[in-house]
Amino acid sequence: MAKGRFITIEGGEGVGKSTLINSLKSWLEETGQSVLLTREPGGTPLGEELRKITLHEKVDPKVELLLFFVARLQHIQTKIAPALKSGTWVICDRFSDSTAVYQGVLRGLGVPYVESVWKAVIQDESLTPDVTLLLDCPVDIAFGRISKRKDNNKFEAEERAFHEKLRKAYLERAKAYPDRIHVLDASKAPQAVFNSAKEFLK
Repeated sequence: MAKGRFITIEGGEGVGKSTLINSLKSWLEETGQSVLLTREPGGTPLGEELRKITLHEKVDPKVELLLFFVARLQHIQTKIAPALKSGTWVICDRFSDSTAVYQGVLRGLGVPYVESVWKAVIQDESLTPDVTLLLDCPVDIAFGRISKRKDNNKFEAEERAFHEKLRKAYLERAKAYPDRIHVLDASKAPQAVFNSAKEFLK
């Protein structure tokens, strides 16, 4: 049995990740693929409990990082790795690039530190996405989308400067990993974004 593909969807707040993820799932299932949708933080009962803390409570950046890693290790062991082994395609809303950007850059821990801690925690169980789709759009557009939501999490509620830095960090990450990270123009209509993603994945 062929191993499934691991696809991650990344981007700042308000870029339309959820819309794209659901469209991709429907399309892949129509082609006969088995698809698992999951998210980080979350994806498992433990991960969903930790999500409540990491997205809504202010904690020390190092504590925040370790909580994300605890959730991710459980996620890989119990959900992502078994699904891939069975031939299922996994689409994950955020993964390791988010940690590098949010905790490494925006929380000031440094990407090398984040990666060194992850290697110590995960050891030989690490996973690298086969493809990462990065949704990018101007902060003004993302802000307009976020403002329509209720109960924004602590990252969505950050000031404009945070979101500008977030966008820049993601684009720099894409330049560092051009073979894996594909940037999509998320300022376009959802159907156009989906069409671009679909063409890339074919």
